Amino acid sequence: MAYWFQTAAPNFGLSASHAKGIVPKAASYGVLKGREADFVGRMQGIDMDVRIFVGQATSRYPVVLTIYTPKGGLKQLADVIERSWGQLAYMA
Repeated sequence: MAYWFQTAAPNFGLSASHAKGIVPKAASYGVLKGREADFVGRMQGIDMDVRIFVGQATSRYPVVLTIYTPKGGLKQLADVIERSWGQLAYMA
């Protein structure tokens, strides 16, 4: 599963060696269970906090969720992420 994170990290300005250092942790949001990783990336010259979640419900396809905000902003969004990502569900 680390592949997802290492593949996405260069989009946020991380080198391949830094991307390999990302360590995903277990996480769940609503019906989705999987892994997530937080790291600091760089976009258009600005340091950004990035969170990537990869998860799925039993017998369903995987879902990738991404959020980024100026550095230091991810902590302020914790409740918003829980509320919004926790409401996600698969369409029939």
